[in-house]
Amino acid sequence: MNLAMMERADEYGIIGELGMLSYFPELVKGYRNAHRGKSGGYLNIARNWQYSNEELISGRNLADHGYKIYLLPNGPASKCPDMIINDKVGEMKHLSSIRRGTIRHHIRYAGREQMAQILYLYIQNNKQKTRVLEIMKEEMPGAPLEMLILNQRGIIKEYPKSYFQE
Repeated sequence: MNLAMMERADEYGIIGELGMLSYFPELVKGYRNAHRGKSGGYLNIARNWQYSNEELISGRNLADHGYKIYLLPNGPASKCPDMIINDKVGEMKHLSSIRRGTIRHHIRYAGREQMAQILYLYIQNNKQKTRVLEIMKEEMPGAPLEMLILNQRGIIKEYPKSYFQE
């Protein structure tokens, strides 16, 4: 749902029925552009918030691949999603482990706790990629996730939910 559609829903008095999306117009106030991507994407960040270098680098990389990103402010104990990506709720994780339990935890947390529609994972090698895709096949059917975006050292690949249901 884009901003114009949300404004129309607000005009008709049904925006409250849309859940998280009803907050979207308020979330993006007070943001500034941090990066214009090479393919039409952008990275916007909250004016009064400090982001990690990992978040900023990943946000710029996504913007360069055409994604429209709003990094959301949150704290270490926060149960808020990390970003709005192409008008959907997104969670961002940078994996350093290949342990099944760690990967499974990140996938479950993104889908069930954060209610993310898109999970972005930064991975470092093919072994992590293989492990993530195996676990996603097991976890995706019961998760609200619609898409996995893998970034393996700057190379981005999308995996829609249908990929895991084959």
